[in-house]
Amino acid sequence: MTHTFHAVTFIILFLTSFVHAQTSQTFTWVTEKEDPQLYNKIRMVFKDELQPDIPERVKPIVPYSYKYISKIASFQNTYIVLIGYRERETVRKEYDHFIAFSYNATNQTKREIHPKGVYYQWSLLTQTLFEPSPTPDVVFKYFDCLECERVELLSSFMFDQKEKMWKRRVWPDNSPDLLIGSDTQIGDDFWRYDCLYKIADFNSDSFADIAIRCRVTGETTRKVRDELLLYTIQKGNAKKIQVRDKKKVDQISNVLCEGQNSPLCIAK
Repeated sequence: MTHTFHAVTFIILFLTSFVHAQTSQTFTWVTEKEDPQLYNKIRMVFKDELQPDIPERVKPIVPYSYKYISKIASFQNTYIVLIGYRERETVRKEYDHFIAFSYNATNQTKREIHPKGVYYQWSLLTQTLFEPSPTPDVVFKYFDCLECERVELLSSFMFDQKEKMWKRRVWPDNSPDLLIGSDTQIGDDFWRYDCLYKIADFNSDSFADIAIRCRVTGETTRKVRDELLLYTIQKGNAKKIQVRDKKKVDQISNVLCEGQNSPLCIAK
């Protein structure tokens, strides 16, 4: 009976480790309800980052007394850890900002995902492949601030197979951020932004691209800049292509306008 018990126990442990090994090769978002043990482990690893600010030490910066793990994603024993920051726990969560970290559990290495960013109203858009890769990019949008002339940006986390860490994908102009919207910007005029964007395979290479069309209008001068940009990866290199051919502009604009109510979409 004892031998049978040990045999069954061994089989259960083997199958458990096998399933874990299998699932660790696939990118997954993990909730605390699904894996409370992982969340507790990550809290221990990031105990310093989760410590409340001491007001006297951060002056004149506003202290954040409530910090929490917002999201965890897992792939090949590496993790994206998104930490939320709030002035006080009772403050509305809409005012939170987030900082993203990469943690390699194999070599116990953690670091803020580079290029670094502070993300207001971070929102997951999709997971997609821009190029051959063992796992998709995590594409998200966020605002650069809240109580300001805020700008809405699109970015993505990509897995660096060589370093075994997560980083942000950098596009031409050496920026990890693509503008997809903006409040009115004040300068030599009041500049109003109307933008549309979509992530899809626009060049039929079986990998995703990002198309962004923005029309910027001066409220006083009435100057208009209407630009359609296509961001794509070609032979391992990030490209920014301004689409000028009218037929191509119309074709992509039709895709961008699907299901949208925007000044850029003129009813036919």
